[in-house]
Amino acid sequence: DLPPVDYVLSPAFATESLTLLQGEPKSGKSCFALLCAIAVATGKWTAGRWHVPRRRKVLFMTWEDGPRRLKRRILEYCRGLGIAVPDNLVVYSHKDAPHLQLETAEGRAFLTEIVAMHKPELVILDTLSYLHAVKESEAHEMKPVITALRDLARDQACSVGVIHHTKKIGKGDTSGVAYKSRGSSAIAAGPDCIIDWGNPIQDVTLVRFLSKDDDSDEFNVLYEA
Repeated sequence: DLPPVDYVLSPAFATESLTLLQGEPKSGKSCFALLCAIAVATGKWTAGRWHVPRRRKVLFMTWEDGPRRLKRRILEYCRGLGIAVPDNLVVYSHKDAPHLQLETAEGRAFLTEIVAMHKPELVILDTLSYLHAVKESEAHEMKPVITALRDLARDQACSVGVIHHTKKIGKGDTSGVAYKSRGSSAIAAGPDCIIDWGNPIQDVTLVRFLSKDDDSDEFNVLYEA
C-alpha cells in the first residue's frame, strides 16, 4: 500500500518531486513562480484544478531579481489576493543567493545545507542556468545537475521547482512540451512535472501542463495589472 501523492500545490508541485517551469525569457514565468510560492505559503488559493491543500513554508531563491523588485511584486500579489504577506516565505534575491554548482559535491552540499536550515516544504529556484557551470547541451554533464535536484526533493522531503528557458523555435512550431526545453533532453526527462509557460498575447498566456502523476492539461492565464 502506498499513500496518495502529497501535493504542495495540486497538480503541479508534490512532495519529493521535481517540477520544471519553462518559458521564453521575459515572458512572466518568474512572476508566476512567485505567485505559486505565495499561494503555498498562505494556503489560500484556488484556480480551476489548481489549489493549495494547506499552508506550508516556502523557500524562493532567485539569481535574477533584486530585493526591491521582489518586495514590490510580493506586496502587489498579496494585495490582489487580499492577504497579508506570509511570514513563512523565505526569499533570497540576487544580492544574497549563493553561488552554486550542482555538478560538484560541494555545490550539492551547500544547497542541501541551506534547505535543511530553513526546512521548507516547497523550494523554487530561479533559474537553472545559475545552478551549474557545465554545458546545457551535453546530457552527461546535465544529468548530475538534474539528479541533484531530484535527490534534494527526496532527501529533504520537499517539492522542488526549477525555472528554465525554452529554446528558440520558429513561427508555427508545434513541438511537444518536453521538446521545448533549452539544452539537452536530460533536462526535460528528469522532472516529474513540466509547466510550459507560453508567450503572452494581449496579457493572456497559454500554459501547457505535463505530469507523470496527473492528467495533462492546458489553460489560459490572464494577467491584470
